[in-house]
Amino acid sequence: MIEVKALLLCDSANVREGLLGVLAGGITTINRPSYPAPLLADLALSFLISGVPENGESFHITVEGHHEDEASEALFGAEVDLDVGYVAEARLNTVPLVLSLANAGVPKAGIYTIVVSANNEVIGSLPFDARIDPALPSPSI
Repeated sequence: MIEVKALLLCDSANVREGLLGVLAGGITTINRPSYPAPLLADLALSFLISGVPENGESFHITVEGHHEDEASEALFGAEVDLDVGYVAEARLNTVPLVLSLANAGVPKAGIYTIVVSANNEVIGSLPFDARIDPALPSPSI
């Protein structure tokens, strides 16, 4: 079984020696001078794997961004196969993951929800607010 234990939109994140490093995590609002605009953020996740995984076991992780006006249509996303067959033979294991959403397109202002699924089952979600601030310079990638 897999659960999301941490789900943070952040300026930057990395995984080193099984540890999740997060810089400026917990973003709930992005401000841009206009839209469409890039998200310019990483998504830091920590999964809890309960039970002893079988050798070669994996979870297909999908991340989709939805705007409140088009809740059924994914406007940006990412996919990865998370191999957990290597984790220690323990009943509880954490597996960190970082997905770069820096170039994810945010088409317009409003409330978005990032939805995380494992093997087509929703296991977590995270809302954020995209706002217009015309006084800001255009973001550079």
